[in-house]
Amino acid sequence: MPLTRVNGGGLADNAVSAAKIAPAAVTAADLADGEVTGAKIEDDVALGGNPTTTTQTAGNNSTRIATTAFVTTAVGAISNSVPVQSTAPTGAVQGDLWWDTDDARLYIYITDTNIVNEAAWVAASPV
Repeated sequence: MPLTRVNGGGLADNAVSAAKIAPAAVTAADLADGEVTGAKIEDDVALGGNPTTTTQTAGNNSTRIATTAFVTTAVGAISNSVPVQSTAPTGAVQGDLWWDTDDARLYIYITDTNIVNEAAWVAASPV
């Protein structure tokens, strides 16, 4: 059944709710481009089912929705940058991390002489 357009305040506020619309009664094909805007979407909408969206580009730090694919890529980039080995990496610079597989500890490379006497790998947390 085709939709009927109501213009000019023909409906009272909250006259149409999800409870009054049959499932799948309105599809994307029923809506013209630009018909649904941010101004027409209620704040704090709870999305049910399995909603999907486009995946943002790596490094995007806006308020756009982060998909699980975006988060998985971002976390993978961090974890891939921490060497996991039994010997300390060479060529380290201030703030580098290293996971020591022998003692299962995370270390951070410190060069600030206000913190350590000389540049060194320091345990990131006490045992």
